[in-house]
Amino acid sequence: MKIKLSCIECNNDPDLKKEYSFELRDDNTYSIKCDYGHESIIFYKSHKFELLFEMGIYAMLDGYYREAVSNFATSIERFHEFSIEIFIQKLFNTKNTSPWLMQNKTSEYDKAWSKISNSSERQLGAYTMLYLSVYKFAPELITTKQVEFRNKVIHKGYFPTEKETLDYAIVIFNYLQSKLLKLKENMNEELEYVYERKMREYIAKENVEGKHLVNWADIMTFRSLSPIDEVKSLVFNGILEDRKYGYKSFVNK
Repeated sequence: MKIKLSCIECNNDPDLKKEYSFELRDDNTYSIKCDYGHESIIFYKSHKFELLFEMGIYAMLDGYYREAVSNFATSIERFHEFSIEIFIQKLFNTKNTSPWLMQNKTSEYDKAWSKISNSSERQLGAYTMLYLSVYKFAPELITTKQVEFRNKVIHKGYFPTEKETLDYAIVIFNYLQSKLLKLKENMNEELEYVYERKMREYIAKENVEGKHLVNWADIMTFRSLSPIDEVKSLVFNGILEDRKYGYKSFVNK
């Protein structure tokens, strides 16, 4: 699965405008040198959980139900990772913190995360306890029934039906929507800080002189930087209809 991007400078001239296909990169950063020599660094503005949920939608619509369930399930895990870092930033109290001290705290976070990065069970435990620390009550998680369904598909090779996949997708959609709204209502500043992290780190370590730096926002079901009212207004059936007949975020070639 690929995405299509274009040179920001050529976009101003209809005769020069051209799309280039790229395989998805884990760091969400794409370097373009167009046919006319313009160089751009494009920061694809989507967190991993947003991309995975969207890929689940497309897989489901294409009839790849096992792949859809896998993408939906993994989107939850990556959302938990996203939330954990936001909770940590909240507990660090990032307001009025010097850039040097904030960088040091981020480094300490990375050290701690490395201890649980390969264990989804430990990550869920960290998410649950940090959620309790921040909100003062335990989170409602995906039900045991849905976890068992996910494990049956991913670990036992079960072939889910279209209805089972759709039902699971709705559960994941509702979960992500409700939890994302809570983050935005209570920790939007920390959310934005975490969301922009990869871009800051790339600029800090790479030579970007003479290149256009572009924030590229594509159409996604979930966009963490959207206003709260936009996230609230999301309706799953409407999203599904849009993806069937509207703009496609991903291409096969």
